[in-house]
Amino acid sequence: MTAALPKDAIVAVIGAGAMGAGIAQIAAVNGHRVQLHDTRLGAGEAAKKGIAEALGRHVEKGRMSRADADASLGRIATVVALPDVCVAKLVIEAIVEDLGAKRELFDHRVSGPIMRACRHIEVDRADGEASATEALRLLREGELVGIFPEATISRAMEIKELKTGAVRIAAAAGVPLVPMVLWGTQRMMTKDHGKDFSRGTAISIRVGEPLPVSGADPVAETAELRASLQSLLGASVAAYPQHEPGAWWLPASYGGSAPTLERAAELDAEERRERARRRAEARNRRSEA
Repeated sequence: MTAALPKDAIVAVIGAGAMGAGIAQIAAVNGHRVQLHDTRLGAGEAAKKGIAEALGRHVEKGRMSRADADASLGRIATVVALPDVCVAKLVIEAIVEDLGAKRELFDHRVSGPIMRACRHIEVDRADGEASATEALRLLREGELVGIFPEATISRAMEIKELKTGAVRIAAAAGVPLVPMVLWGTQRMMTKDHGKDFSRGTAISIRVGEPLPVSGADPVAETAELRASLQSLLGASVAAYPQHEPGAWWLPASYGGSAPTLERAAELDAEERRERARRRAEARNRRSEA
């Protein structure tokens, strides 16, 4: 963003929730004047307060000076009327961010109580902003928040392309990302294969070094996160005590028979098209009833 825009270009962010606030913070830190708009009463000022707290943590950790933090905050203005953003050179819509979890799990009579007891954060696919806000709140309270940045299960058993939400949330909260890889869990339950909860399946958990993020370039920092996760995955596969060449749960690049990343992407696309078809049929049936 900053490479394409001159420093005097105004950036408008529509939506002052967790993602909008994070984007506004990043733009302001990089020298842009920001107009932050939200239709919810007080949302803009609340977002600006959260940004001030996040910048304060950066100052405390020596990542930026107090003068730079104050200057960044001063570049952010909240606007009430949407037409006021017309002077902006770049307008970013950040009303909803889907982090990939499903609200249906929380509505289910069995899984709902389990999810809440395990302190999972509920994400509504139609309104993911609330969950991002909750994640930010917990991080600012010193809690550890886990995010699956791939958003969906990897049929390839490898690290898929990641969403930038994890980097944006961590940057907004002023905390690092701690990469972690679980290996062996796919043998118990995953897409396209039956469940197997029998005893004796080895499960490995590898944790990498914390990755500081600034949010200045979420795409580049997400690429760094993916590289770290890929390294952890490689180490997990190499050290796995129950290695089986040709196994369905082993990536093709490691001698397994799981789909390649390219083939997995095709299968994911086919699945999305089938879901869209079923939703369209359901809508048609409701309209005909």
